[in-house]
Formats: sequence, C-alpha cells, structure tokens
Amino acid sequence: MVTRQVPQLTSVVTKIKAAKVSDNSYSALDQVKHADTNFPEESIKIMSKSNEIKNNSGNKSVVVSHTIATKNRSLSPMIDFQAQGIKIFENSINNSSTDEYKTFKGESLAKYVSRTITLAQDLDAEDLKVFVNAYSPTGTEVKAYAKLLNEADTTAIDDAYWSELVCTANKNARSSDVDRNDVIEYTYELKDTPIATAQTGQIITTATSTTVTGSGTDFANEYVVGDLIKIVNLDDEFDYQVNTVTAIASATSMTLAEAMDFTIQGTTHSKLTAQGKVTAFRDPKAPIDYQATYYNDNGEKFIGFKRLAIKLVMLSDDNTKTPAIKDYRAIALSL
Repeated sequence: MVTRQVPQLTSVVTKIKAAKVSDNSYSALDQVKHADTNFPEESIKIMSKSNEIKNNSGNKSVVVSHTIATKNRSLSPMIDFQAQGIKIFENSINNSSTDEYKTFKGESLAKYVSRTITLAQDLDAEDLKVFVNAYSPTGTEVKAYAKLLNEADTTAIDDAYWSELVCTANKNARSSDVDRNDVIEYTYELKDTPIATAQTGQIITTATSTTVTGSGTDFANEYVVGDLIKIVNLDDEFDYQVNTVTAIASATSMTLAEAMDFTIQGTTHSKLTAQGKVTAFRDPKAPIDYQATYYNDNGEKFIGFKRLAIKLVMLSDDNTKTPAIKDYRAIALSL
C-alpha cells in the first residue's frame, strides 16, 4: 500500500524482495501490483529489528524499491514514504483430509461448508453432480463431499456423515503456477462403490435367499452382526450387492437382511469400513439401477435424498501455493 501521485506521462514501478522463510536469503526482486494482493512464489517473512540483527546481519528483511519515470521534464510522480505499508498474510492450509467424512471433525484446515438445501415437494433426487470452478496449481487439490438425507431418515443433519465424491472430469488437470486466472472446471459425482476391505475365501449365493455360504471363509472371526458386506457378482464397481449381516452360524454360513439378487458359485466378498458404512454410493441393486443409496449410523438403508449440503476441502503441500474456488454448483438428479 503506497500513497502516491502519478500524473499522465509518468509512471511508478514498485518491486519487492524479502527474506525467505527457508534460509533467510533474499527472494528475487519482483514487481508487485499497486493496491492489490500479490502472491510471492516462495514464503517470505518480515523480521523484527532484533531478529534482523540476530538472524540477518542487521540487514532489512524487506526491501521495497520504486522506479519513477516521466516523459515530460515538467512532471514527476510523487511517493509519500511516510504513508506506505505492507500487509502479509499466511494461508491456513494443509494436505490432510483424514476424517473429513465426520461432521465437525476432519484434519483439513481449509474448507467451505454450504447451507443445507431442502428439495421441493415431490422432487426427491437419486443422484448428484457437483461442478467446481477453481484455480488449482500443481501440488494442490480440491475435494468435494456431499451430505445426503432421505425424507424418512430421522437423523439430525449435524449427526449425518459426509460422503466423499469422486472427481470424474479434469481430475489430473492443474492450473498455471503464475496465472491465477487459469481456472479449471472440475466435476464430482457419487462413488460407484463404497470403501470396503477384502476378506478371506469365496462366497456362494443363491438368488432370492438370505443365506450365503462360504468356501475357505472365516465369517465368525471376520464379521459381526450389523456389519455391511459387499458381494461381487460380475464387476467389483458396477455389479455387486451390499447387504447387512443379521446372523452368523459358522465360519462358512451367515444370514443377511435382504435376499440375494443373483446366484454365483464362488465370488469375492469384503466388509465395508467405518467410512464405507456411511458413504452414499450408486447402488447397482437399487430399485432403479444406480440410485443414490446410503446407510445411517443405525444401519438403516435409504435410497434417494430430500436434503443435501456440500463441503469443499482445499489441500496443498505448500502454504504459499493454494487452490482458490471461484464458484460451484450442485445439481440434484432424478433417475
């Protein structure tokens, strides 16, 4: 911030260099925009007088230069050196999204949470797309989450969980490191399958039956009543069934809450993780293929949603290079 007068035919070019956080050496002398926010390529710092003496051989930690020019010998720009200042901001951001599926928790320092949207009467949705326009240079990422609630679900919105969405368009695209107007549109959608951990042996199923048997399995030690099990038919992402374990007879026999949709003489099975158990996914065995399905904290199953909220999490491994969200939109879809 510089108080100055710049008549026509004159100019003032301001440049700055400062002590780098990494090693106290000076950064490059870079031109800065007047009365605007500037983004240095490296972390810089302003030291106190005592720290300049102790850590910088008494040299100033910040140096600002003004180059003045004129095309008219009778005119000159003016700078008031008593009225100039610098405000330095540090981004509060990290590169961890651990536990972001939990409400009021999660390790990310930079996030945006929308208000809760209630869809109009008779406009309940079964799918979701989110579009985010963001500046996201190399080393940064924007993750999107959705909180979905079915009209029949009595869970309070604050007690519901966030479902991490998967980026399906421009996932690996990154903005220019120097051009902050290089905005990219990212598309996010519900996951095709919840997170699950593979278990031992293979499962044998019979269509319309709630009983499944195993070959080389260890149901008694690997599952407990109330667990959610994923049983694959022909494809691990697009043809499988998620079911609730209601009884375990032995290492090779268990009972499920819903009848199986297919018969198969040996297939893989996995147990949904703590996050997978509360994540909305496109269910291939829903009444309409790939409807949004989720289980609440009580293990109740719901298809479709009436209310939703969006959370955007910004990540970076360098707090001098961060993503910036320009805008976003969410579209609730009916299949």
